[in-house]
Amino acid sequence: MPPLLILAAIGVGVYMGVKWANSKKTVSRKTTRPKAGKASKSKAHAADAANLKQDPVSGVYRVDE
Repeated sequence: MPPLLILAAIGVGVYMGVKWANSKKTVSRKTTRPKAGKASKSKAHAADAANLKQDPVSGVYRVDE
């Protein structure tokens, strides 16, 4: 009986260790800063969007030339 209890205790320890490690990964993933490249991409996209005009017939946005 004692070997069974020892095996159960080891299993619980491994389970709790994996659970703790996964929670640390989730926290570190949530606290990372956004990349600097996203801001410049959104500014470039906004500049491109300013050149679009809506076609009154089809309702589709087209590049204003």
